[in-house]
Amino acid sequence: MQKSESKSREEAKKAVAHVKSEYCQKEKELDRLIADAQQEKAKALSMQSVVQRLTDQKAKRLTEGNRRHWQVWYQAKKTAMQGYVGVLTMICFVTTVLSLIRQKMFCEDVISFFRKTGKVLQMLLVRIHATILSAAEVSENVPNDVAAVMLKWMMVVLLWMTPAALIGFGIYKFWEKYGDDIRGGINVWNCSVGVVALAGLVHFGDYVKEIVSVNLFGMWLLVDVLSVLIGWYVWGCKKYRGLC
Repeated sequence: MQKSESKSREEAKKAVAHVKSEYCQKEKELDRLIADAQQEKAKALSMQSVVQRLTDQKAKRLTEGNRRHWQVWYQAKKTAMQGYVGVLTMICFVTTVLSLIRQKMFCEDVISFFRKTGKVLQMLLVRIHATILSAAEVSENVPNDVAAVMLKWMMVVLLWMTPAALIGFGIYKFWEKYGDDIRGGINVWNCSVGVVALAGLVHFGDYVKEIVSVNLFGMWLLVDVLSVLIGWYVWGCKKYRGLC
């Protein structure tokens, strides 16, 4: 019985050792399979990233190609339209100028506009000069006559130069800040509006004068100023939105 028990134990140990050996081999095989699966997964992910990158590059090339195509088409269309409008504007302008020579009422309004503007400016300058002379009368309190005269005219020159310098500086700063936007807002559309308005006032000025007693040349200048302001506003909106 002892020999049989010992033999059974040895056989059991051998069986356990055999089972452990097979288990270790299968565990190693499982680890190898897991490692192979991880490598295949990494390869698949790498291949997926490569395919995604190639797909993105191809889509980007197609998008850039379409964008360049439509951009070239838009620029050509825009240039053609601007040229067309420019030619029509020039034709209308030449026709209007030739008709203007024969339009007596409009010519009279032009002359009247400049005459009235000159009179207003003359009256304004005379009043300003009178005010400056009145302010320079304080130099009469100087006992020396020569010094009083010199001081008076120095004050007159200084009082004339000060507002002129302020106005000039204001115009300079305004143009420095908004000059580019104003120039950007002036295009063939503004010019075409001005030419069409001039043609309408030249050819239908008689009827306009019957309805409203207004200076035709002054009305045309007002239309031009309004068209420039509208173009300036539109250019500012485009610039704010990044469209230009």
